[in-house]
Amino acid sequence: MAQYDRCVVKPGELPVWQAPDKSRKVSSLIDKKICGAQAVSGGMFWLAPGHQSEPDLHPHSEEVYYVVRGKGQLVLGDGEYEVSEGMSVYIPAGVHHQSFNTGDEELVYFFAFGPPPKELSKAEEQGWAQVDG
Repeated sequence: MAQYDRCVVKPGELPVWQAPDKSRKVSSLIDKKICGAQAVSGGMFWLAPGHQSEPDLHPHSEEVYYVVRGKGQLVLGDGEYEVSEGMSVYIPAGVHHQSFNTGDEELVYFFAFGPPPKELSKAEEQGWAQVDG
C-alpha cells in the first residue's frame, strides 16, 4: 500500500447518510478518520426540492460551499442570497446559515471546513440511515 492511498477517495467508497424524513443526505469525504486530515474536513450535502436544511452555526470553523447542482436560497447572517450551480459561498465562523431548495432538482453542495468543527454530530446518532449514493 502506497503512503497516500487514503488521501484519494473514490465515489461510492464512503457511506451516504439520509435524514429520517428523506429531505437531505450527507457524506463525509475528507476528515481525520477517513484520511488523517488534521486542519480541514469536507463532504457532500444533498437537499431535496422544496426542503430546507436545519439552521446551522459553527462557532470556531469557517465553511465553504461549492454548488455542484441545483438552485436555492441561502440565509447567511441577516442576508438572503440566491445560489445556483457553479457558485461558491464563504461562511465565516460564528455566522448563522440555512439553505432552502427552491428548484425542481436536488440542491447539491460540496462543503469544506477549516478547522473541522467539534460540534458536528454523527448522522447515525441522529437517526439517519445509510443509503446508496
